[in-house]
Amino acid sequence: MTEKKPIDLTDNEIHEASSVFSFDVSECSKRLKRGDDWQRTVHGHLFFDHILTAMITEMLVRPTELRIDRMAFATKVELASSMGLLSVEWRGFLKAFNSLRNRIAHKLDFRVTRRHAVDLVNGSPDALKVVISDEHERFGGTLLQHCIKINLLMLDIIRQHHVAVRLHHAKQAARLRAALDNLDKRGITIERIHRALGEDDGA
Repeated sequence: MTEKKPIDLTDNEIHEASSVFSFDVSECSKRLKRGDDWQRTVHGHLFFDHILTAMITEMLVRPTELRIDRMAFATKVELASSMGLLSVEWRGFLKAFNSLRNRIAHKLDFRVTRRHAVDLVNGSPDALKVVISDEHERFGGTLLQHCIKINLLMLDIIRQHHVAVRLHHAKQAARLRAALDNLDKRGITIERIHRALGEDDGA
């Protein structure tokens, strides 16, 4: 099937196209239930890196000109933040998580403790802190397990939002271009623009 142009997409189609996780949520959940917290941290880091790569790539006009996949995790965080894709809260959380993962990778006898988990929960975006605590109480497991899972899901939902916004903007730009192409350049009025866009005069 031929891929639709942005102007031909309905709002429902945009919602469906953007509401898809960039990773296998079920497989991610299984990995986070296995092993120790240091293993969960390593697995979580891989998934966060994947989401960041997708988030940045999807917002670039010519993504192949940058080797996003070869960038360091910290560089991806800074790039996504500078592009307006991450809030200050998310930037802080991801930098803290990356720091914990690096300590695991570079120190053979490093142990991930509950203190590390609590610090990551406290550094999570405010809206997620209660959710993490509730999930931990309801389902057991480790606090870090739920902290990683909830933050992963939310970060990808943010990525999905950026995709939806990009598609809506592309559709609006295409509609404007079509409207301008159909207007008599000698007498453009607001009313005629509305009619060309298929809107009521008062819209």
